[in-house]
Amino acid sequence: MKFFRLLPLLLLAACAADDPSSQDYALSNGSAESVGVVRLLNASEVDFTTLDVDAALDRRAARNLINRRNGADGVFGTADDSLYTDIEEVDAVSYVGPSALAKLLSYADANGYLPGPNEVAGRYDDVTVTFAEQERILESVNAFSSETLDDDVDLDRRAVASIVEARPIMSMRELSELYYVGKSALTKLKAYDAPVLGRQDCRNNTECETGQRCQGIPFDGSSEFGKCAVWSNVPGAGRNCGVSEPCMADLFCGGLTFGDVGMCIADWQQDTFENTESQAFARELLSSVVVRGQASVPYDITVDLNLEHENPQNLRITLYDPNGTDALLWDGPTESGAFPGSFIAMGSISRDDTVNGRWQLEIVNVNRLEAGQLTSWALWLSSNFD
Repeated sequence: MKFFRLLPLLLLAACAADDPSSQDYALSNGSAESVGVVRLLNASEVDFTTLDVDAALDRRAARNLINRRNGADGVFGTADDSLYTDIEEVDAVSYVGPSALAKLLSYADANGYLPGPNEVAGRYDDVTVTFAEQERILESVNAFSSETLDDDVDLDRRAVASIVEARPIMSMRELSELYYVGKSALTKLKAYDAPVLGRQDCRNNTECETGQRCQGIPFDGSSEFGKCAVWSNVPGAGRNCGVSEPCMADLFCGGLTFGDVGMCIADWQQDTFENTESQAFARELLSSVVVRGQASVPYDITVDLNLEHENPQNLRITLYDPNGTDALLWDGPTESGAFPGSFIAMGSISRDDTVNGRWQLEIVNVNRLEAGQLTSWALWLSSNFD
């Protein structure tokens, strides 16, 4: 089942002939649809015949798109390649207009180039959002009344006024750049009425549907539940992947926190685990989340903190995995830059040890001076089988 809706305006436009100078397209930068089109055009397996015959583009549009991507030597994979970075670059190519964009989107959607709903779309003001969350947030800011944004979502009234005045808001980047829309507002929009898009909890395989098995029950007793997961070989799993080499449908590109080349894994092998309990601390604080339903060992590990403290240089923040090994995220006394709020966890945490179980976040106020507040924190990770 496809998750993202094709944009009606774009599909209607496909009935018209392309105007080489047209700027009337309905794909916004950063949307799942635009990312899917860019991934399609940057894929090594896509050539002139793919666009001309399979995607049924005008031959001139197909030729211009491939020539622009391949560079002066006309060969893909060489130093003069010019990969597309966003949908505006695609639309700027001669003979590419609404019809060509609609056909590219249709082909990208049918052949697995669109990102999955749980894939990370971006990070804005230290708030990480998936494509599903991005779509829901943009729908909310364009449809909710001022009263709903003010009273129910609990946004600052100045942020509400800024949002209403800017409508229609077409991208998360545009939203995050509005006056008074920062980390606090984006966090509230992300959390508001968040749908439950989870897999079924389970204690054993008999509680899962046919073709699924109960995966990821923690060994440490932190939960008696795992989550049902489809247990079959997904086409494309195990292949290398990256920004210009996306995975096929129902797969996620894991390992990109280590470098430019990752590996395609099942989409369920990544998830976000949040602790939204606001906790004050003076000397030290220990907070935790329970990971369950994942494969057997961790792959990518990132931590997002919503933390208030007058002087973060006095804090030492460490993440502990279920086995007790640690990754130092922030060593305040040795840091000179601004507090980032988001961290990739490395340290001594093994990528060959248990992932399911209780993960703990430790905050130590080294100088024990100013008190602080941990409003919330989130652990996002991907997992693999050892």
